[in-house]
Amino acid sequence: MARSSVYCPIYRRWSKLSSDKKKHVAKRKSLLNVVKSKFDVPDIAEGWILRSLGRKVKNWRARLKKQYYDPTLSLQEQYNSRCSQVQEDHWQKLVRYWNRRRNKQVSEKNKSNRAKKKLMQLTGKKELCTCLRRAKNNGQELSRFEMFAKCFSNNGNTNCLEAQDAIREMNELKKNIPPGTSDEPGADDIFSKVKGNDKYGNADLYGLGVRATDL
Repeated sequence: MARSSVYCPIYRRWSKLSSDKKKHVAKRKSLLNVVKSKFDVPDIAEGWILRSLGRKVKNWRARLKKQYYDPTLSLQEQYNSRCSQVQEDHWQKLVRYWNRRRNKQVSEKNKSNRAKKKLMQLTGKKELCTCLRRAKNNGQELSRFEMFAKCFSNNGNTNCLEAQDAIREMNELKKNIPPGTSDEPGADDIFSKVKGNDKYGNADLYGLGVRATDL
């Protein structure tokens, strides 16, 4: 459905898609009506379904841009490089959107910012609350240091040098904790000593849940 030009025109941003098209019960071709015609969906799940569709539309556009869009080609050649799953007029509108100067500038800025990110989580699509629940140590909540190791390594192994160095340094500090003492979240816990004080929007803390300053 996310790849269908009938329900989700590829050239139109999900946020710009009308609410009637997404969920109005009176519209025969609304997204939710189609889903509800095939599955028994409770009302509480409607928001999740629409958010899931929005992510899939975004991912589909990103895949098309990576595989079929080449800004070095002429405009006509870009039109001709269309994926067979996309309608011709929709593809042309999407190509013109990507070719706008402002959109190119935003794209380059986003690529540059993404390249600066050094720590990459290895949790995949699993929600972090699920990871935390599954990773409890003998029924006890994990410390921020232990949670960091779970998110950024696979059983302590990772190809990210920054994560390797951080985990190794945290393990060294852990040896100095007196027996029976827990590493409580705070400005002096192991995680803070290695990664520094919490800062709002710190990319290194992304996905770690509640910060020490929140407590």
